[in-house]
Amino acid sequence: MAGYSRRKVTAPLDLELEGGTLTVLLGANGCGKSTLLRTLCGNQRPMEGSVEICGRDIRRMSGQELARYTSLVCTERQMAGGLTVAETVALGRQPHTGFFGRLSATDRRVTEEAMEAMGIAEMRDRHTATLSDGERQKTMIARALAQATPLIVLDEPTSFLDVASRLDVMALLGRLARDGKTILLSTHDVGEALCVADSAWLMSDGRIESGSVAELRESGAFGRLFADRGIVFDSAAGDYRIQG
Repeated sequence: MAGYSRRKVTAPLDLELEGGTLTVLLGANGCGKSTLLRTLCGNQRPMEGSVEICGRDIRRMSGQELARYTSLVCTERQMAGGLTVAETVALGRQPHTGFFGRLSATDRRVTEEAMEAMGIAEMRDRHTATLSDGERQKTMIARALAQATPLIVLDEPTSFLDVASRLDVMALLGRLARDGKTILLSTHDVGEALCVADSAWLMSDGRIESGSVAELRESGAFGRLFADRGIVFDSAAGDYRIQG
């Protein structure tokens, strides 16, 4: 159960992420998606129950050990204006660099590959304070890639990106899942996400209906998610629209 202070945001949940898949988390603003994601990553303690990664309770892991298993990209603007893009992305290697934090040849190669994957290699020497919101978001995703964790969790990763960049990011995340990464992301860009997602978590009133995208389409679960607001799911288009 996820929440904060004395407020429970979710009901008791029993959820599982399968390795090598991309799962999309959908729900209205304020329903608790970000709280749930922070809880799953260990940034926030569950109010009840436990979170396990690779069969291990994350509460029994050190911070550095947990950072080798899961990386998180948040919607909040990261304060790293004094660092260059390359330096910011290289921070993702911190769980792997040891006590002194020196970058090895492998660390530098992984950092370069992450920037190349996100299409920001040519910006490596720019300070992050000079970046647009979209460029900054790509930098933070590249940092998560450089962290080289089996699980990547992203909270609205495409929220500041233009259409072409949104499609590029979703395609990249889909490829990462096919290559063995486990991806969990929340988004309001439903059409783009469902093109690459294997499964979905639909969050409403603190509860989650989960299943493969095909199963949830067939059961009408996507249509029920926002039905009380006059929004229908167009199964042919794979996206929501206003009824009428």
